Amino acid sequence: MKPVQVEVCRGSDIQPYVDRLAGLRLTVFREYPYLYEGTISEEQNYLKMYSMSSNSILVIARDGDKVIGMATAIPLNETSSDYWKIFSDKKIPIDAIFYLGEMVLLKEYRGKGIGSRIYHQLEKLVKERGLYKKITLSEVDRGGDDKSFWKTKGFIKHPELRVYFSWKEIGELKKTRHALVFSSKNL
Repeated sequence: MKPVQVEVCRGSDIQPYVDRLAGLRLTVFREYPYLYEGTISEEQNYLKMYSMSSNSILVIARDGDKVIGMATAIPLNETSSDYWKIFSDKKIPIDAIFYLGEMVLLKEYRGKGIGSRIYHQLEKLVKERGLYKKITLSEVDRGGDDKSFWKTKGFIKHPELRVYFSWKEIGELKKTRHALVFSSKNL
């Protein structure tokens, strides 16, 4: 069996992957803690942000031709104002922060070091730019302990930095409001 390959795309080079990435996001985000029941068109629309930015980064993990994992990232000041406004409202400068939009990996590939490979490649690329002092990300807050993958990578949770979104959970008839809490890591 061939080892999983990790590759990098930037900006408009992301576009050919949008459909596969949208499907991957839908698969992984159906799981706890998101329990998200989205649509392919919503996912494609979200991913356009990355393909339209010359500063975006996509790290893809493939098993042969199958995309099994990915991480997307973009400067925080190029994201939706829903994200960067949380920081600017707290007087945190956003120009030196890179936003990790998501990192997803199919369940059967977890626990094999692939997620770490994806993340370390992404962090290396952000550091090489020399413009950013932090990487930040947001995770759905369902309470519980703080023993996440991100803590092992040096991220610190900031409960005071929250954004709220509504989405339809699996099997529900209407959308429910959810809090996403930011974690950050100094570079």
